[in-house]
Amino acid sequence: MELEKTEPRAGLFAFLLGLSRKPWVCVSAAALGLLIGLNFKELAAMLAPVGEIYMKLLTLTVTPIIFCALVTGISQLLGSGDGKKYIRRTLATLACGTLIAGFLGTFAAISAAPFLNPDAEKREFIGHALANLEKKASSLDHVQPGVWGFIKNFVPENAVDTLASENLLSVVFMAILLGAALSEVKHRPKETAAGLFAAVYEMFLCILDWVLAFLPLGLCCLLADQASEVGPDAIRAMSAIVIVYLACFLLMAVLYAAVLLRATGKTPKELWRTLKEPFTVAFVASSDSALPMTMEKMADLGYPKEMLNSAIPLSAVLNRHGTAIVFAITTVFVAQIYGVQLTAWNCLLIALSCSLVGAFDSGEYVTIAPMITYVLVPMDLPPAAGVAIILTIWPIFEWFPELQCIMASCANATIVGNIEKTGDEQPTENPSEPVASCP
Repeated sequence: MELEKTEPRAGLFAFLLGLSRKPWVCVSAAALGLLIGLNFKELAAMLAPVGEIYMKLLTLTVTPIIFCALVTGISQLLGSGDGKKYIRRTLATLACGTLIAGFLGTFAAISAAPFLNPDAEKREFIGHALANLEKKASSLDHVQPGVWGFIKNFVPENAVDTLASENLLSVVFMAILLGAALSEVKHRPKETAAGLFAAVYEMFLCILDWVLAFLPLGLCCLLADQASEVGPDAIRAMSAIVIVYLACFLLMAVLYAAVLLRATGKTPKELWRTLKEPFTVAFVASSDSALPMTMEKMADLGYPKEMLNSAIPLSAVLNRHGTAIVFAITTVFVAQIYGVQLTAWNCLLIALSCSLVGAFDSGEYVTIAPMITYVLVPMDLPPAAGVAIILTIWPIFEWFPELQCIMASCANATIVGNIEKTGDEQPTENPSEPVASCP
C-alpha cells in the first residue's frame, strides 16, 4: 500500500520543527547543556527529569516505526522478484562493514599503543571505576552472558511483550517473522494488514515530528545531566581512548562519504542538503530516532522504498561500527594495564571478536558494556575492567557512534541499491514516493 505524500503545514509548528533540525541550533543547545553540567550541577539535577521525559517520548515512537517499516518492507521484498536478492546483499554488506570496523579499531589501537599506555593517574581512576562497578551491577543483571545467552536475548518469548521491551534485536526478529508470514497471506487480508501497518507508521511518524520540534530543549537537559555525572576527571583519565576512537570515526566517515557520493552521483553539497537532518538527529538524539527520517531522505535520492524499509533498520541494528572500534581499543588498553603482550594471533582474534560483538550491539551503553566480556575472556583478561571502562567513557562521546550508525546505514543502502548498476547509470528517479510526513 502506497502512502500519499502530503504537503507540510505552515505556521508556528512548522517553524519550530525546521529550527530544531538546524545543526547550529542543536550544537548550541548541546554546548549549553555541557556548560551547565560541568559548572552548575544543581541546575543540571533540576533539568534531568525534563531530559528523561524527552528521551522517553523519543523512545515511544521509535519501536512502532521500526516495527511497521520492517514488517511492510520484508513483506514487499519477499513478494517481489528482487526481494531475496536485496536481503542477501544487505547481509553481505553488513558483514563486510563490521569486519572493516573491527580490524581498523585493532590496528589503530596497536599503532597508538604508546599513546594509550596508562599512567599512574589512569590506573588509579580505573581502580575507582572497578570499585564503583558493583553500584551499577543492578542495571546489568538482565543481560545473559555467553553465546547461548546472546541468542536467548535475540529470540523473544512473547510477541506482545517484545513491543514493550527495549531490546531492539527482539523487535527486529519479530518484525522479520511477521513480514515473512505476511508475504504468504492471501491478497485481501494482506492488503488490509498492510494498510493497518501503514496507518500506524504514519501516526507515530507524526508524533515523532511533534517531539522533534522540542529537540534543542531535550538535548540541553540530557547533556547537562550526563556531563554532571561524568565529570572532568573521567574525561581526562580516558582521553586517550576517546581520541583514538575519534580518529577512527573520521576515517570511517570519509569511507561512508566516498561510497555515498559515488553511488548517488551527487555533489557533496547536494548530499549534505538531503541527509543533514537525519545526521543531525542521530548525533544529538540517537540513531533509532533518526531511522524514519533516514528512510524518507534516502527515498528522495531515488532508492526503492521497499528496499529501504528493510535495509535501513537492519543496517542500524546490525551495523554498530562504533561499538566494534571502541571494544577493540578498550581491549588493547586493558591488555596494557595488566601487562599482557599481544601477539599477531591475539590481534586477529580481537579484530574478529569485536566485529562479531559489534554487529549485535543493541540498547543503551549499560547493555553494551557487558558484551565486551565476549572479547576479553578469550584473551584471559578480566572482563570487569573492560565493563568499567565502557561504562565510564561511553557517555563522553556516545553521539559519535550514533551518527556513525546512520552514516553506515545510508552507505550500505546505496551499495545494496546500486550493486547491479553499470557505467554512469544512476538510481532511477523516484521509483516510489517518499514516506509521508506529518502534515
